[in-house]
Amino acid sequence: MPAINMEHVFYDGKSAFGKIPQFLTSVFGGAFAIFKVPAGVDWDPVKNTAFSGAWGEQKDLKAKIPLQYVLDAVECINNETYADAKRIPAAIDAGMTWVGSTYCGLGVVRKLMIENGDTLKRENGALIFQDTNNSTDDFERGVVPVLHRYHTGVPSWNKNLLISLLFNRVFRIFKQIAMKKIKHTFLSIYHVVFSLRQRCRNDGTRRPTRDSPWPDGRC
Repeated sequence: MPAINMEHVFYDGKSAFGKIPQFLTSVFGGAFAIFKVPAGVDWDPVKNTAFSGAWGEQKDLKAKIPLQYVLDAVECINNETYADAKRIPAAIDAGMTWVGSTYCGLGVVRKLMIENGDTLKRENGALIFQDTNNSTDDFERGVVPVLHRYHTGVPSWNKNLLISLLFNRVFRIFKQIAMKKIKHTFLSIYHVVFSLRQRCRNDGTRRPTRDSPWPDGRC
């Protein structure tokens, strides 16, 4: 399924997809940034090599994002002992967050802003999350990932996602109904076979053998 409201722009110096045509994040901790190119600025890391380059000893090219373009960023690492593996400049994220191990089924979630025991909200009712540009303080660690945490809804700007969620819900309902019907069918077959077997036993009939098959079609 293609990404919603997203356009692929760069991979190893090219605009085309790489060897793996899906978005995968590192299980050892990824670094993420949300950025916006200013109006009138031509940010093209494919055509303009000033916006791309290699990272450390890695040979593949990465896109460069000027710090002034970044709206928010979070540094994720394997665990707290990997502080020397930090990549994002402290100017946009002074800390880091982690879950402690790989393939553990846990995640991180940004903390809510609470004042005098009340959760802060915007005028439109949207929740306000803590953002001090320090992921060590701004995120809760080791939480179980869930959809619509804090009962948040689908963003008003993303109608495609709403349609997708509704479709998935309807599909799950039909799948549950189908599984119940399949289970009922198997139970019915089992009861029929069991009844025939009991009937054969009650009639005193025997099972056929290779040497003496039943010629009369009995059980």
